[in-house]
Amino acid sequence: MSQLEIALAAWIAFHAELGVDIEKTLLPPADESEIQEVENRIGFKLPDDLRELYLIANGQLNPYDDEAELANRLEVDEPWAPFFGSYEFLSLDRAVSEYEFQFDAYTSEREFNEKFSKANPERVVNFNTWEVRSGDPVDPSGWNPDWFTFGNSNADYYSIDRTPAKGGAPGQIVQHGADVGRLSVVASSVTDLLEQASLRLDPEEKNRYQRTERPGDSRSAIYFDMDWRSEPYDEQENEGIEPQTGPAYKAWLDELTIKQELRDAQFTEWLRLQGISEQDIAPVLLQARLLFAYTNDEVHPEHVQREMEAYALARGEQVKPIEPEQDLAASERKRWYRYYMMLAIPGMRGNSGPVGNGSGNIEQLPPDAITLFHRYQLYTDAWTQRDYDIVESLRVEFSKLEIITNGSSGMYYTGLEGSVFKFCQVKGDPDSYKIEEHCQEIDFADYR
Repeated sequence: MSQLEIALAAWIAFHAELGVDIEKTLLPPADESEIQEVENRIGFKLPDDLRELYLIANGQLNPYDDEAELANRLEVDEPWAPFFGSYEFLSLDRAVSEYEFQFDAYTSEREFNEKFSKANPERVVNFNTWEVRSGDPVDPSGWNPDWFTFGNSNADYYSIDRTPAKGGAPGQIVQHGADVGRLSVVASSVTDLLEQASLRLDPEEKNRYQRTERPGDSRSAIYFDMDWRSEPYDEQENEGIEPQTGPAYKAWLDELTIKQELRDAQFTEWLRLQGISEQDIAPVLLQARLLFAYTNDEVHPEHVQREMEAYALARGEQVKPIEPEQDLAASERKRWYRYYMMLAIPGMRGNSGPVGNGSGNIEQLPPDAITLFHRYQLYTDAWTQRDYDIVESLRVEFSKLEIITNGSSGMYYTGLEGSVFKFCQVKGDPDSYKIEEHCQEIDFADYR
């Protein structure tokens, strides 16, 4: 037996202990002529062990595209597993299609980068530079025509790298993609990947192994992180951005929800009294929720803050208590400036842009949506007449800015410098690739 066959047998046996017959999901072998045709199209020879693997199986079935065929091969309760841990083994057809797609993107980006750099020598831009795991010998520019992708997991990939950075092995396996967000060398070859996975992976290791149970007719699946050098992903540790999970914190969140529901009901009723149509109420309400968030500082009560700090300390985290704002006038200015900055976003869209409705759809805001919210703040005495006049003046001022009236493409704002808010628009000439930047400023201090 070859080294690949030995490694493959060990990998198959590894899955068998978990109740997975991974051989049943493999497609019939490719023949030599199919491999040579792929090599002719990509312009280089595949590594010997990857060629050998394709002569054993030309990829694998997956439950998304091939469920009918999997149903013929697997029992109803028999799980499916990606051949490479979390990465599906691509057939030659799919692999070469992926190569040609990546090649087209690579050549287009390279052409753009060269023309852009030549036209804008004053702009130092590091195009296509990825984060590389410390110590891994891989070019940070990422994919190039000497890579060949054979494993896929949504937006992430396993690819062979024929021309590695210094210290690397030709044919090494690189993990890359938008979700993983960095480049990592996971093995020196396909054979090494299977050998080391069989030896080093342990289903009992916390968070390395995942079994998904699917409801109804969907098939369960088993996944492994084959990169034994990586830290296993801890879902509980990474679930959500808020680390506070105590009862006081949860009760405070519930109170905020009740407040929002009551505020929504009151605002909705007020909109009806203003003669706003039912069709327009929903998008205006969605917009108002965001504006409310920027006009109300919901600070944690002291008892909630103490609980949050206790939970953080229990996890071994450094705790820096929130210091109360000493300068109330400065705090108030900061709050208003934050709202002005937020107000500029819909202002750039002419105050009538689209808003998400929470279900993936987009609804159109009526032209006076923001003014309606401002009028409601005045109606409820949340704002004084002076507050209302200032904010409405700013809204009108935003709509007059040249970079706004000329359209929103390429615009961004840089935030506050003191009390000065800077708006910039970047325009590129599609023929010369020359970039020009046009900026305008508003000093918020003139409005408070």
